[in-house]
Amino acid sequence: MRRLQPLFILLLLFPFVHYGQFSGNDLLKILGETPASQNFEKFKSQWHLNANFQNTEKGIELKLNRATNKIDTLVLSGYSYTSGNASFKLFTSAVPFGIVFSDNVDALQRKTGSSSIKADKAFLLQSSGTMVLVNYFSYGKIQYLKFFSGSSPLLSGTNNTSSTTTAVKSSTPVVVPVTPANKDLANAPVPKAEIKTSPAAASPEKAPAPATTALLKNAILKVFRSFSESSFSNLKTTERKESNTWNYKYTYNTNVKIPGEKYNMVYSFPFVHSQLDFVSVLEETDKYDKSFEAVYKSYEKQLTETLKPADGWTGKCMPNYDKSPLSDVEFKHTHYGSVILDYSKTPKGKHILYLRFLPNSF
Repeated sequence: MRRLQPLFILLLLFPFVHYGQFSGNDLLKILGETPASQNFEKFKSQWHLNANFQNTEKGIELKLNRATNKIDTLVLSGYSYTSGNASFKLFTSAVPFGIVFSDNVDALQRKTGSSSIKADKAFLLQSSGTMVLVNYFSYGKIQYLKFFSGSSPLLSGTNNTSSTTTAVKSSTPVVVPVTPANKDLANAPVPKAEIKTSPAAASPEKAPAPATTALLKNAILKVFRSFSESSFSNLKTTERKESNTWNYKYTYNTNVKIPGEKYNMVYSFPFVHSQLDFVSVLEETDKYDKSFEAVYKSYEKQLTETLKPADGWTGKCMPNYDKSPLSDVEFKHTHYGSVILDYSKTPKGKHILYLRFLPNSF
């Protein structure tokens, strides 16, 4: 009996030592809290968060909405999640709704009791008043989970995958999940070779007019500065009335112009007070042809000539697990963050080329 007593005590204490107060579904209690609240202090203490509300070793991050001064997003790291210059390890404690980082979309739907919306290059679900953004690193490997309060009528009261297309911006580069037939690509190393450009196909009516290095560089840096100064608020001018590929509802015109673009906008998703984001649409068509490829190659060349290594920029092609005809290209700066030349094909067959900005938190 004396030998069994210490073991028995350890078994009783183990759950409390391992999980603490905020674990599983209780992690969601942090949403809506201010940094001055007692709950936030307890959460920060339990998870040993740094000044940026992160713990890279434990794979957890909180996002503060500067407009409301409340925590509006909980991020749990899966495989190869980065935020700014921080690389996160896998979150190994209990996840809300019993999600594990090897779950496929069918498993996620069962666990949340929700349908899913294919959101840009991720999936959006909801459960019990909480929305979940799931981004895949490769087939069967979730890159990160983002939880935020709210609900969408598009996801309510149905068990089948919705055909509605909604785009959700992430704070890190995202990759379309590969199919089971292509899952061996998941182990392929991320290409880091120098970007090579080739002459664009001749399509003068589609290819943008060559922009001077100064104009393009100044526009890109203005976007990054705006995030640092006001989280994109000082880019907003008037409410935007035109439609957009992603069906964003809360969109605004801006005072910045990317040379040759179709349009740009500042938007908040999913709610009017959600964190603002910025996107520049360079081309969108109903079919992929050589003229579309010409636009891509023109901007690839312009960005390569504008964002130079001598100024602290590095460029690389991002892994292309969905076998798209064009690879995304990322240009990264340790101070500003990343700007990505992003190609996507929507479920409805529209081809879109755009600039995606992932600013660092200053």
